[in-house]
Amino acid sequence: MRGITETPGDGSRAPVRADREPGRSSQVAGRLAFGGAYTVCALASWEILVRGLAIPEYLLPGPWAVLNVSAGRFGLLAWHALVTVQEIVLGFVLGAGLGAALAVVVSLIALPHSLPFLFDGMKIAMPLSIVGAVVGEFTSGSRGLGNLILVASSQVNTPLIFASLVAITVVALLLFGAVQALERLVIPWSVQYRKG
Repeated sequence: MRGITETPGDGSRAPVRADREPGRSSQVAGRLAFGGAYTVCALASWEILVRGLAIPEYLLPGPWAVLNVSAGRFGLLAWHALVTVQEIVLGFVLGAGLGAALAVVVSLIALPHSLPFLFDGMKIAMPLSIVGAVVGEFTSGSRGLGNLILVASSQVNTPLIFASLVAITVVALLLFGAVQALERLVIPWSVQYRKG
Protein backbone atom coordinates (compact mmCIF):
# COMPACT_ATOMS: atom_id res chain seq x y z
CA MET A 1 0.00 0.00 0.00
CA ARG A 2 1.40 3.38 -0.98
CA GLY A 3 0.83 6.73 0.57
CA ILE A 4 0.34 7.82 4.13
CA THR A 5 -0.52 5.34 6.84
CA GLU A 6 -3.24 6.11 9.29
CA THR A 7 -2.45 7.82 12.57
CA PRO A 8 -3.00 6.01 15.85
CA GLY A 9 -6.46 6.27 17.39
CA ASP A 10 -5.45 8.94 19.88
CA GLY A 11 -3.89 11.10 17.16
CA SER A 12 -0.65 11.47 19.11
CA ARG A 13 1.66 10.80 16.16
CA ALA A 14 1.99 12.45 12.80
CA PRO A 15 1.19 10.38 9.72
CA VAL A 16 4.08 8.30 8.42
CA ARG A 17 4.85 7.59 4.76
CA ALA A 18 4.49 3.90 4.06
CA ASP A 19 6.11 3.83 0.61
CA ARG A 20 9.71 4.03 1.85
CA GLU A 21 11.61 0.99 2.98
CA PRO A 22 13.51 1.48 6.23
CA GLY A 23 17.26 1.71 5.68
CA ARG A 24 17.01 2.31 1.95
CA SER A 25 19.10 5.48 2.07
CA SER A 26 21.83 3.65 3.99
CA GLN A 27 21.83 0.94 1.31
CA VAL A 28 22.27 3.57 -1.40
CA ALA A 29 25.03 5.26 0.61
CA GLY A 30 26.74 1.89 1.05
CA ARG A 31 26.60 1.18 -2.67
CA LEU A 32 27.99 4.62 -3.47
CA ALA A 33 30.78 4.22 -0.92
CA PHE A 34 31.69 0.79 -2.32
CA GLY A 35 31.66 2.12 -5.88
CA GLY A 36 33.84 5.07 -4.91
CA ALA A 37 36.31 2.89 -3.00
CA TYR A 38 36.46 0.45 -5.90
CA THR A 39 37.15 3.27 -8.36
CA VAL A 40 39.90 4.75 -6.17
CA CYS A 41 41.54 1.32 -5.77
CA ALA A 42 41.35 0.64 -9.51
CA LEU A 43 42.89 4.02 -10.38
CA ALA A 44 45.61 3.64 -7.73
CA SER A 45 46.45 0.15 -9.02
CA TRP A 46 46.61 1.47 -12.57
CA GLU A 47 48.98 4.30 -11.56
CA ILE A 48 51.19 1.94 -9.51
CA LEU A 49 51.32 -0.53 -12.41
CA VAL A 50 52.27 2.15 -14.94
CA ARG A 51 54.96 3.64 -12.70
CA GLY A 52 56.22 0.32 -11.31
CA LEU A 53 56.67 -1.28 -14.71
CA ALA A 54 57.87 1.99 -16.28
CA ILE A 55 55.36 1.66 -19.10
CA PRO A 56 55.91 4.45 -21.65
CA GLU A 57 53.19 7.08 -21.67
CA TYR A 58 52.51 6.60 -25.37
CA LEU A 59 51.54 2.97 -24.67
CA LEU A 60 49.54 3.39 -21.48
CA PRO A 61 49.36 6.69 -19.64
CA GLY A 62 48.59 6.63 -15.95
CA PRO A 63 45.44 8.20 -14.57
CA TRP A 64 47.47 11.15 -13.27
CA ALA A 65 48.72 11.93 -16.79
CA VAL A 66 45.17 11.63 -18.14
CA LEU A 67 43.92 13.97 -15.41
CA ASN A 68 46.66 16.51 -16.21
CA VAL A 69 45.80 16.48 -19.92
CA SER A 70 42.08 16.69 -19.10
CA ALA A 71 42.67 19.74 -16.94
CA GLY A 72 45.09 21.36 -19.38
CA ARG A 73 42.94 20.74 -22.44
CA PHE A 74 39.53 21.12 -20.79
CA GLY A 75 38.34 23.76 -23.26
CA LEU A 76 39.31 21.62 -26.24
CA LEU A 77 37.63 18.53 -24.76
CA ALA A 78 34.50 20.49 -23.84
CA TRP A 79 34.18 21.99 -27.33
CA HIS A 80 34.52 18.61 -29.04
CA ALA A 81 32.15 17.03 -26.49
CA LEU A 82 29.56 19.70 -27.33
CA VAL A 83 29.82 18.81 -31.02
CA THR A 84 29.32 15.13 -30.20
CA VAL A 85 26.30 15.89 -27.97
CA GLN A 86 24.76 18.02 -30.75
CA GLU A 87 25.08 15.10 -33.17
CA ILE A 88 23.47 12.73 -30.65
CA VAL A 89 20.56 15.07 -29.89
CA LEU A 90 20.00 15.77 -33.59
CA GLY A 91 19.89 12.02 -34.26
CA PHE A 92 17.33 11.48 -31.51
CA VAL A 93 15.19 14.40 -32.71
CA LEU A 94 15.24 13.14 -36.30
CA GLY A 95 14.41 9.63 -35.12
CA ALA A 96 11.49 10.88 -33.04
CA GLY A 97 10.24 13.01 -35.93
CA LEU A 98 10.08 10.00 -38.24
CA GLY A 99 7.71 8.23 -35.85
CA ALA A 100 5.53 11.26 -35.09
CA ALA A 101 2.55 10.24 -37.25
CA LEU A 102 2.36 6.84 -35.58
CA ALA A 103 2.58 8.45 -32.14
CA VAL A 104 -0.50 10.57 -32.87
CA VAL A 105 -2.52 7.46 -33.73
CA VAL A 106 -1.63 5.47 -30.63
CA SER A 107 -1.21 8.28 -28.11
CA LEU A 108 -4.47 7.73 -26.24
CA ILE A 109 -4.07 4.04 -25.37
CA ALA A 110 -0.76 2.49 -26.33
CA LEU A 111 1.64 5.28 -25.46
CA PRO A 112 0.99 5.60 -21.73
CA HIS A 113 1.44 1.87 -21.24
CA SER A 114 4.48 1.66 -23.46
CA LEU A 115 6.39 4.51 -21.79
CA PRO A 116 8.36 2.26 -19.39
CA PHE A 117 9.53 0.19 -22.36
CA LEU A 118 10.25 3.31 -24.40
CA PHE A 119 12.44 4.71 -21.64
CA ASP A 120 14.22 1.36 -21.26
CA GLY A 121 14.96 1.47 -24.97
CA MET A 122 16.20 5.05 -24.70
CA LYS A 123 18.50 4.10 -21.82
CA ILE A 124 19.98 1.34 -23.97
CA ALA A 125 20.15 3.50 -27.10
CA MET A 126 21.78 6.53 -25.48
CA PRO A 127 25.23 4.96 -24.95
CA LEU A 128 25.01 3.28 -28.35
CA SER A 129 24.19 6.61 -29.99
CA ILE A 130 27.42 7.96 -28.54
CA VAL A 131 29.28 5.06 -30.12
CA GLY A 132 27.57 5.85 -33.42
CA ALA A 133 28.44 9.54 -33.22
CA VAL A 134 32.09 8.83 -32.38
CA VAL A 135 32.42 6.25 -35.17
CA GLY A 136 30.86 8.78 -37.57
CA GLU A 137 33.44 11.32 -36.44
CA PHE A 138 36.18 8.75 -37.01
CA THR A 139 35.13 8.18 -40.60
CA SER A 140 34.01 11.57 -41.85
CA GLY A 141 34.13 14.16 -39.11
CA SER A 142 36.33 17.19 -38.80
CA ARG A 143 35.15 17.97 -35.27
CA GLY A 144 34.01 16.09 -32.19
CA LEU A 145 35.59 13.69 -29.74
CA GLY A 146 36.06 10.96 -32.36
CA ASN A 147 38.04 13.32 -34.55
CA LEU A 148 40.02 14.50 -31.52
CA ILE A 149 40.99 10.88 -30.81
CA LEU A 150 42.18 10.48 -34.41
CA VAL A 151 44.23 13.68 -34.25
CA ALA A 152 45.71 12.71 -30.89
CA SER A 153 46.60 9.22 -32.14
CA SER A 154 48.33 10.65 -35.20
CA GLN A 155 50.43 12.76 -32.82
CA VAL A 156 51.00 9.78 -30.47
CA ASN A 157 49.38 11.81 -27.69
CA THR A 158 48.02 8.89 -25.67
CA PRO A 159 47.05 10.97 -22.62
CA LEU A 160 44.79 13.11 -24.84
CA ILE A 161 43.27 9.94 -26.29
CA PHE A 162 42.48 8.71 -22.78
CA ALA A 163 41.19 12.17 -21.80
CA SER A 164 38.87 12.04 -24.81
CA LEU A 165 37.67 8.60 -23.74
CA VAL A 166 37.01 9.95 -20.25
CA ALA A 167 35.06 12.83 -21.81
CA ILE A 168 33.03 10.35 -23.87
CA THR A 169 32.29 8.38 -20.70
CA VAL A 170 31.23 11.53 -18.84
CA VAL A 171 28.94 12.53 -21.73
CA ALA A 172 27.44 9.02 -21.76
CA LEU A 173 26.81 9.08 -18.02
CA LEU A 174 25.27 12.56 -18.15
CA LEU A 175 22.97 11.68 -21.04
CA PHE A 176 21.97 8.38 -19.41
CA GLY A 177 21.25 10.26 -16.18
CA ALA A 178 19.17 12.81 -18.08
CA VAL A 179 17.06 10.04 -19.63
CA GLN A 180 16.69 8.39 -16.22
CA ALA A 181 15.65 11.69 -14.59
CA LEU A 182 13.14 12.33 -17.38
CA GLU A 183 11.77 8.82 -16.87
CA ARG A 184 11.28 9.43 -13.14
CA LEU A 185 9.55 12.72 -13.96
CA VAL A 186 7.27 11.39 -16.72
CA ILE A 187 6.34 7.98 -15.30
CA PRO A 188 6.67 8.06 -11.52
CA TRP A 189 3.93 5.45 -11.39
CA SER A 190 6.12 2.85 -13.05
CA VAL A 191 6.39 -0.41 -11.14
CA GLN A 192 10.17 -0.33 -11.08
CA TYR A 193 10.13 2.85 -8.97
CA ARG A 194 7.49 1.55 -6.58
CA LYS A 195 9.74 -1.37 -5.69
CA GLY A 196 12.87 0.82 -5.54
